[in-house]
Amino acid sequence: MRSVTRTALRQTFLVITFAMVESSLLWFLNYSVAVGILVGSGVSLLCFWLLAFDIAAFSERRVRVGYVLRYLIYAIVLATASLVGTAFFAGCVIGVFNGKLTVLLFGRWLGETQSDPQ
Repeated sequence: MRSVTRTALRQTFLVITFAMVESSLLWFLNYSVAVGILVGSGVSLLCFWLLAFDIAAFSERRVRVGYVLRYLIYAIVLATASLVGTAFFAGCVIGVFNGKLTVLLFGRWLGETQSDPQ
């Protein structure tokens, strides 16, 4: 469980850093996109933490409630964002993909544990 929490904390740090940099750059150009990035990144972090808890509890239960819950959260947030406006929706989509982008770019670093060979 400790390695899962450590990985989740690293992922959280990276997503927050990406979101802050992107929002800072876009804040003056389009406020709605910047806020959408922050909201989407928050949702991405929430779903990543839910995934971490599902991984930790996978040996105890076989029901995949967490999987359905995560995608239901994505659907509700993106549907609501599309009702707010196109720019906000685009920012939310970028924010949601921040979590996936950090795993793609920093996956090796995120998955390292103390038992990995040097």
